[in-house]
Amino acid sequence: MRVLFFGDIVARAGRQAVAQVLPDWQKKYSPQLIIG
Repeated sequence: MRVLFFGDIVARAGRQAVAQVLPDWQKKYSPQLIIG
């Protein structure tokens, strides 16, 4: 099972950073579960 886990996403800058990289990581790693 592939899991993407993001810990300590803080403030707007953290949410924006994750929102920016998440689509690419979803394509690259094909996770079955994402925890943020």
